Amino acid sequence: MAIANASLSLASLDFDTLKGNLKAYLSSQSAFKDYDYEGSNMNVLLDVMAYNSYLNAFYLNMTASEMFLDSAQLRSSVASHAKALNYTPRSARSAKAIISLTIPTSNGVTLTIPKGTSFSGKNTNGNYTFSTDKTHILTSGNNTFSIANLEIYEGSYSQESYVMNYFDQTQKFTLLSANVDTRSMLVTVSENNGANFAEFRLAESLFGVTPSSNVYFLQTDIDGRYQVLFGDNVLGRRPQDGAVVAVEYRSCAGDMGNGVDTFAIENDLSGINNTTISAGFKTLTVTAAQDGTLAETIESIRYNAPRHYQTQERAITTQDYIDLIVVNFPDIESVSAYGGETISGTGSVEYGKVYISCSTYSGSKLTDSRKNEVQAFLKPRAALGITPVLIDPDYTYVTLLSKVHVDFNQTGLTPTQMQALVVNTISSFNSNNLQAFNADFRTSVLMSAIDNADASIISNETTPFIYKKFTGFQSTLPVALTADFHGNAIKPGSIISNQFSSRGKNYVFTDRVFGVTNTVGNLYKLEKTVGTAVLNYSVVGTIDYTNGLVNIGTTQYDYTPSGGLRIFASPVNQDIYTNQNNIIEIDVAAGLSITVVSG
Repeated sequence: MAIANASLSLASLDFDTLKGNLKAYLSSQSAFKDYDYEGSNMNVLLDVMAYNSYLNAFYLNMTASEMFLDSAQLRSSVASHAKALNYTPRSARSAKAIISLTIPTSNGVTLTIPKGTSFSGKNTNGNYTFSTDKTHILTSGNNTFSIANLEIYEGSYSQESYVMNYFDQTQKFTLLSANVDTRSMLVTVSENNGANFAEFRLAESLFGVTPSSNVYFLQTDIDGRYQVLFGDNVLGRRPQDGAVVAVEYRSCAGDMGNGVDTFAIENDLSGINNTTISAGFKTLTVTAAQDGTLAETIESIRYNAPRHYQTQERAITTQDYIDLIVVNFPDIESVSAYGGETISGTGSVEYGKVYISCSTYSGSKLTDSRKNEVQAFLKPRAALGITPVLIDPDYTYVTLLSKVHVDFNQTGLTPTQMQALVVNTISSFNSNNLQAFNADFRTSVLMSAIDNADASIISNETTPFIYKKFTGFQSTLPVALTADFHGNAIKPGSIISNQFSSRGKNYVFTDRVFGVTNTVGNLYKLEKTVGTAVLNYSVVGTIDYTNGLVNIGTTQYDYTPSGGLRIFASPVNQDIYTNQNNIIEIDVAAGLSITVVSG
């Protein structure tokens, strides 16, 4: 028996190996030692046994995989594991636009724009409907009504009703739409034939929930649709048997509605308000549609669920702030959070504050209203005495000077095509390795990526340069600026700006004026003159080369230079590091100088 057991192999479970193992096992038995397995009935039996063993192995492996959050592949399994961590996968989110309306009428003191008033819009993806999320009542003394900054959301409203039946043990309140924006849900309960009517709010945690609280809970069904659950008179009030439950919600198309910037009203407000809409109705787009997102992906649920459980809906550590924002604001891609006590390098300390900077998938900065939303969300979850402060990311841009050596005998690409290949490689490196907080630039890693772009590339010599960009100057307002390279030491004599105009003359900023004695640490404003040897320059700022700080004194700018005022420098180290609210990005559009040479 020991010999027979020794012939068993459990190392591989594919069909052919299983069949071979069965043959080897039977051949080790004295009764089948010289048996011819090929072309016999035994061969068919072995096929069946191998097939059955393979199916069992496959299904057992899949079943075991679905039992763990890390290995589960089905969305229903991942969502079920997330439920055990008190995490509800985020729904799709409607794109939001902001418009202003001017509505001239024939008469009336007030005008009502009901909740659900529809506006049509179009982008490259197709036509979309936007709706108001609440009722607006306007007043006017001249029959012309105006509303500024009216928020409209992509999608249309639907309502589903259910009758509470406690005799049905399988009753579930599952919403029909798979594209619900859960932020728009309104749940109401009517009891005693309508005598009692109450609105129930979503309970995201058990904090403050009493037996009499009118709250509902939200979870996902096995097919990914959302279910509404009520309390049990211990954690939340249980509606009466026979009560009518109404759920109103907005179904949306996620990110497909982003970018719509022209809107036309679809509803007739005349009949609603018993008036006539006169000529001159105007719709002005203040902010194009943005922030629409699809429902949370499986990988996002897998990542966020344990971190949500760790935070327990409170913000104590900086990582808590990051996790809460990423989970609840899907348009935000990357977050950096740090305490005010860590900014002493800038000369000040802000105890009791946590600074938060967010980058979005679109690359645009958060609007002031979006910052206010994030701040309002964090405030009640922060520790007592801690104030969250939202700040914009500070970008450090990288330009590259690269010479790529190629063996053209090993490739059919022309030098121009090879150059395009290198540019695409750098662009992919920029997207995959940079453009996020705490993502350092490693020159050696980039050089390796360029070398591996094609087998014909022998080597490359790549040198990075860094710059800061300033935009939005007003010619009437002199301004002082600081180019902060966030601790990246810069080489003396390497600082130069692009050309700008000040009080009718053209200048550049530099720390080195040729032909004169320069003082280390001074920043000069040098006039760009033509046809004369006279140098007109003055000290306008200071430079901290070690900490990478370029302080530019108060200067008036006659115009904003094309692409902004840029301060260029050479870093001391080939690697460029980020900290706090800094993001590094390669200027792929205009900051690449690629030379392709043979050999």
